[in-house]
Amino acid sequence: QYKKHILERNCRFLDVENYSLEQYLDINSFHYGMYYKDELLKLGFTKQEMDGFILDKYEEYVKEKEEDEDD
Repeated sequence: QYKKHILERNCRFLDVENYSLEQYLDINSFHYGMYYKDELLKLGFTKQEMDGFILDKYEEYVKEKEEDEDD
């Protein structure tokens, strides 16, 4: 639950309008979707955990954006 809270906090500013999912999943990219990724890795988070969370959040934000546009 604590891990989820940290991941949630680090993904809250994903910008689905200006950046692609690929940019957020490239760990070497400036736009990687996790802030403080090196510290998270040192704490025991895995890249797979972070990538899975980024993917879920990105899809959630895209869906919200599409729903907002439909209204």
